[in-house]
Amino acid sequence: MGVAYAQLGRAAEATQAYREALRRDPAYYQAVANLAALLESEKRYGEALEELERLTALDPGNPQARFRLAACYLALDRFDEARQLLEQVVKEVPRHLEALRLLARVARKTGRAPGRPKKYYARLVEADPGRDEVHLDLAEAPARVGIWTGRRRSCGPSWSGTPET
Repeated sequence: MGVAYAQLGRAAEATQAYREALRRDPAYYQAVANLAALLESEKRYGEALEELERLTALDPGNPQARFRLAACYLALDRFDEARQLLEQVVKEVPRHLEALRLLARVARKTGRAPGRPKKYYARLVEADPGRDEVHLDLAEAPARVGIWTGRRRSCGPSWSGTPET
């Protein structure tokens, strides 16, 4: 019932249905996963965190569950926990693009290791050079992480496609 309610946009009823299913069977993995996703989509990260911790306890070997938990930690500004989990995920799944993106964001927000965001963005391009989002992240990275220093040139509206000299 929770899935049907969620598809109809009835979040309160979906939440109640998932909680009822979990009251009957606390180890019902799909209900935990769906409830966590619903809570995340509503930006109820504190509640989502509890469900995501339960999810990772039910399946500790699942890197995607740990990734979702790390994303929730990041939403709650719990950077150290997010970084630790994301590093585990990337160690197990080196081409996990979303984990690499979040690692770059954590490194950027904490500022503790100035070269780290650059390293993660480089790994993103290496992992999937054809993916547009990766190139957009990389294009924005210099301003975020201080890769480029000095004056930037403006191309203006009449830019012809060749750089100024």
